[in-house]
Amino acid sequence: MLLYSAHYTDQDGNAARLAYHGLGILGNDQTDSVNQIKENLNRIFQDDSFKKNMHKFKDLYQHYELRKLTPLLLN
Repeated sequence: MLLYSAHYTDQDGNAARLAYHGLGILGNDQTDSVNQIKENLNRIFQDDSFKKNMHKFKDLYQHYELRKLTPLLLN
């Protein structure tokens, strides 16, 4: 994911968490040029670590869902 926060409520924190866990790249809507956006997108499409991390988090979420812990995590 290429993440851009609208700076509303906790979007900055959520975008930073996703980037921290390797699920995407945190962009800056104030400074990123068209070329920077293209480079970030190319990196996401070419670097398999983003896809692997997404699958890892999907599996983790499904594990919690099966154990009915999801409501506890979302509160």
